[in-house]
Parts: sequence; C-alpha cells; structure tokens
Amino acid sequence: MDTTLLQDQLGELVAIPSVNSGFGGVGEDAIVKHVSKFLRQRGLDVEVQEVGPGLRNVIARIEPEGRGGEPAVLLESHMDTVAAADWAKGDPFIPRIEGGRLYGRGACDTKASLAVMLGVVDYFVARPGALRTPLVFAATADEEVGQSGAFKLMESAGALAGAITGEPTLCQIVHAHKGFFRCRLMVRGVAAHSAFPEKGDNAILRMGRVLTRIASYEEELKGRPAHPALGAPTLSVGTIHGGEAINVVPDRCSIEIDRRMLPEETEETVRAEIEALIEPEGGTVEEGVVRPGLNTDPGSAFAAGLETAVKRHCEGRCEFLAAPYMTNATAYAAAGVPALVFGPGDIARAHTDAEFVELAELDTAFAILKDFLSHE
Repeated sequence: MDTTLLQDQLGELVAIPSVNSGFGGVGEDAIVKHVSKFLRQRGLDVEVQEVGPGLRNVIARIEPEGRGGEPAVLLESHMDTVAAADWAKGDPFIPRIEGGRLYGRGACDTKASLAVMLGVVDYFVARPGALRTPLVFAATADEEVGQSGAFKLMESAGALAGAITGEPTLCQIVHAHKGFFRCRLMVRGVAAHSAFPEKGDNAILRMGRVLTRIASYEEELKGRPAHPALGAPTLSVGTIHGGEAINVVPDRCSIEIDRRMLPEETEETVRAEIEALIEPEGGTVEEGVVRPGLNTDPGSAFAAGLETAVKRHCEGRCEFLAAPYMTNATAYAAAGVPALVFGPGDIARAHTDAEFVELAELDTAFAILKDFLSHE
C-alpha cells in the first residue's frame, strides 16, 4: 500500500471542517461529498443515506468474486468531530505534520480511522478476488452527539458477519464499553408570590428531595457487583434548571442525568430505578436517550480473526480492552452483530487542544485490516 494515499486522505479529511452542528459547527455535508467522490472515482455504487435534517451516511459495498450475497463485514467510521474553539497552535483545520505526527481537529477521532478504511476500500476495489467476505464501508453522521447515523445505518446495511468501528485504540481491540441512559427528570409545583410561600408548592425543594435520593442511589450503585473490566455502573447529575425570579415560588425544576449502564443491564430495569427516584415527588422522566453497552466475546471467531491480524503487525501483542467511552459499536451490537472497536491513534488525544495521530499508525492499521479481510 502506498502510504502517501493514507496520509493525503487524512490531511484532506482534517482540512474539511465537520464539527457536529450540536456543537455549533457546520456539520458533515462537505465531508459527505468528499467521501462520496472518493468512492465513485473507484467505480463503486454509493448510497447517501438520509439520517435526519442535515445528517447523512455514505455507504458502499464490495462483493468478492463468487461470494455475492453472503453476510458482510462492516468497516465504519464517523465523520463528525467536536468543536475546536480552544485549539492551542495554528488552525485546527489546517493539518500540521511535525515529528511524525499529524495535528488537527479530528486527526485521531476519528479521521485517521476513516482515512485507513478508505485506503482499505481502494485496495480491495482493485483486488476483489482477495476479499474473503463481502465488505460494507460506511462513513456515518452524528456520532459525537446522538449516534443517530450508526443506528440508521442498520436499516440498510444488510446481513453482517461482524462490524469494526473506527476509533483511536492504538491499533488494539476494544471489545467492551458501558452504555448509557440519559434523561431529564421534571418535578412541578405551584407558583406563588414569595411573600406568601405557603400558597405555592416549591418545585426546587421537591427536586432537592429527589437529589437526596439520587445521592443514596449513586452510593448503592458503587456497591453493586462490578464488571471485571468496566467496574460498577455510575450516575452523574449534569444540569439543573428551576425558578424564574427570586420573588416567585418556582413551579417547576428539572435535572439531567447520565446513568452509565453495564452491558448486561437493560433499559427497562434502569428506567424503573430512575422512576422510583422521582415518583414520590410526582415527577416524570422525560426525553430519555438509551444506548446499550458493548461486550463482544474475545473468543468469538470474529474477534479471534482480528486478534490474529493485530498480532501479526504489533510484534505478537494484542490486548482486548474495555473502554470508559461510548462508540458506534453499540448500534451494531444492539442488532446482534459481533462488534469491535479498532483504529489508529490514542483516545487520550481525542477532543484535546492539540489532537494528533502518529502517522506510522496509519500503515499499521491498514495492514491489520487488509490482512483480516484478505485471503492473502
């Protein structure tokens, strides 16, 4: 593989601002066009899948000779990034190469994975007979906010033998991570003039009692049986809103919570636990977003195949890791597809003011994916 293609693609991708609109960015439209053009130039049929307002996925498929219609392996990487308002040096969208590293917003999270996967597509378009299985490539929208692109992708991805989600894992394998239940809790009271508080019902005080129960619940979670790699489930209160003025008894108060779930926990069980915290105050659970956890068996055939390829190019070393962060792999695991997380770069550099990826890792990641997918 000509490493120039990988580095050039990474530079071009970083130079296209694709900050998620949820962070006030321009979104992914320009990068959708770039990826679509790359694929069409290689003779592939390209599906641009509508996900939501201003959100689109890009999908292409390569069929090996004589293997059409079989379950495919999915290579997927997201196109959006977080914001870059506090970037430390230079312009975050002008890629800078220094000391064997490429700096720029999205360099490791996760345009390096996207560049590598485009390189894999380029390789197998010219060698479809080398593929051991059909290949579906997807560049997805909205990972950094709602992961809506990954869940929408499953509507048209077809039968899948497994999925690899591109994220910075230092070319090792993440097989497990927590899920989450995020929601707003609302309690309502009765407004009144603060000179006559007895005529009202203070919603903030009601929420205070809820917060006391949440604090006890949080401690109880810490004592639950822990996952061997992920630890115990957790809960965090992220926001609180209530009241209109100092001289008005508040008639409503809300908080937003992030309850991190172990892979074996269910939405129904976690929702019931949260409802029990708010119901004594007559409150409600609103606007819940649930993402299940990931826990792919490292001993599965799909995982073992990727492990073999990793060892071949990482001096015999391959670690199966559990991650504290969320990935698009949750969408594929939720559909019953063996899913793993893999890619160049270090997650510790993601979202930072000096994000970078080691350029040598592009070649390593490409070689691993090529070998994993190839008869050669």
